[in-house]
Amino acid sequence: MFTLHTERTIAAPPEVVWDVLTDFPAQPEWNPSIVSIVAEGPLQAGTRITFVGPRNDKGATMRFRPTVL
Repeated sequence: MFTLHTERTIAAPPEVVWDVLTDFPAQPEWNPSIVSIVAEGPLQAGTRITFVGPRNDKGATMRFRPTVL
């Protein structure tokens, strides 16, 4: 299994950050690397999420499926 760990300090309450990060329809507006995001259940620890990136010059899309920790 591949693990990617990232940390950032954000000057906002956790609830505000969570609301922004889980507003999946708005993600492409501020993150052009994301075409769509779909959660496979309620957004909580253990839920799988599918991220889809834009098509490359060969027509392929990048997909990855992390688990919410």
